[in-house]
Amino acid sequence: MTATDLSKAMSLVPEIKAAHEEAEKCQRTSHSRALECAIKAGAALILAKEAVGHGAFSIWRQQNLPHIPTSTATLYMRLASTKSGSRKLLTVLAI
Repeated sequence: MTATDLSKAMSLVPEIKAAHEEAEKCQRTSHSRALECAIKAGAALILAKEAVGHGAFSIWRQQNLPHIPTSTATLYMRLASTKSGSRKLLTVLAI
């Protein structure tokens, strides 16, 4: 991992935190909005993982996003990686 990669990953931390906090806030009132935020967080987490590398990502996440459990981060990334399925779910939830 280069300094540029670490810098890129660190620049994603505020976006990930904000999307996670919004997802948690919205889960009680708007499931479709919560899902949108979870997907946004997941997409940023995927970019961070690519930047820091697979082996270093777990440690990076623990150091920089300790309030997001591993299982939640994994779920967010899975949602983001299956965006078309997630969009279908958003459509169903909006009905």
